[in-house]
Amino acid sequence: MRARGGSYTLGGYFSAFVGLGLTAASVGPTLPSLAAIADVRLAQIGLLLFARSFGEMIGCLVSGSIVDRGYERSLLALSILLLTTCLAMVPFSRSLLLLATVFWTLGAAQGAVHTGINTLLVWKHPHRAHSLLSVLHFMFAAGMVVAPLIIAWLLPIRADGLSIYWVLAIALVPVALWLATSTPSSSTPVSIQSAQSRPLPRVALVWAIGMFFFYVGAEINVGAWLYTYASQAAQFAPATAAYLVATFWGAFMLGRLLAIFASAVISPFQYVCGGLLTGLASAVGIVMFAPQAGPGFWISIAALGVSMAAVFPQAFAMVSKALGMSGRRAATLLVAGSFGGMLLPWLTGQLMESISPHSLPIMVGISMILAFIAFFGVRHTASLSHAGTPDN
Repeated sequence: MRARGGSYTLGGYFSAFVGLGLTAASVGPTLPSLAAIADVRLAQIGLLLFARSFGEMIGCLVSGSIVDRGYERSLLALSILLLTTCLAMVPFSRSLLLLATVFWTLGAAQGAVHTGINTLLVWKHPHRAHSLLSVLHFMFAAGMVVAPLIIAWLLPIRADGLSIYWVLAIALVPVALWLATSTPSSSTPVSIQSAQSRPLPRVALVWAIGMFFFYVGAEINVGAWLYTYASQAAQFAPATAAYLVATFWGAFMLGRLLAIFASAVISPFQYVCGGLLTGLASAVGIVMFAPQAGPGFWISIAALGVSMAAVFPQAFAMVSKALGMSGRRAATLLVAGSFGGMLLPWLTGQLMESISPHSLPIMVGISMILAFIAFFGVRHTASLSHAGTPDN
């Protein structure tokens, strides 16, 4: 019975992350349409990315303490319901202020789900954390692949693509019910209580904050602006740009699928380093091949997706062992990522409009370099081994 309950709960977690992926990947392709209904410029609509990430920061901070107190089942179910409500409201929100409010609330719900599920997987399955986090984030990537395809399919029905938000709102209602009936945790594990009382390696935490700030900022940057970049730099039609976004997330999903199996022979340290360096090379390729918009451009986009795929789950599991994970400490890392996802896409939007659309791959490349430096700082200051566990 316990095994069934555990599998049922994991199914709820994975379904929730499919929904988060669908939601995240729907925003970028619909930004031009949202700017049109709000009657603002593209640079101004970047405020929605800022609002969503700021809300996600607040959601992470608040939910970390709630998870530590053992109320994760109610937190997750209510957060998904709040998410569905916000999604349904998006097409009706016809002012920038109202859209920003909806996206802030949507971000808070996403942050709560992210923090709760990532933390609970590390708690309940410490010996399988690497593999389960890879599966969890593979489900997120699967949702991100499907979202642009749904938008492309819906374009003949509604030209602005905003009906995707109603489709997602309906689809997430059963997920909320699933999480509401999942097996609750009995109490905070003893190992986590020990981690919470253990002195925190503050220098390592600072490096980890920097690493998640730049990496998550780069990932959200691509998801937010790739559609617009394809339209402006490569002169793609709307449907072609949507398929390019789907190509990126398809490669991203493939990379996370491969990570599930390759984790047996490749250490998290190798995965993260290889992913960041390959991502940097892919960003350079995108700038080089965008004017021709030929096979090299599509290959560079796909390579960027594969290279970025396993960075977050592998780095999160690795840093969790170094710092001793609790709900609050997990929230700190996710808040850092949310702040990067708030600031960097906003800055990129300003640069794309005022300087060049190529500001997107350039910003992604710079973020990869800085995340790589910060990751080495974490490994050094926390005395991580090559396999990703503390040396001491």
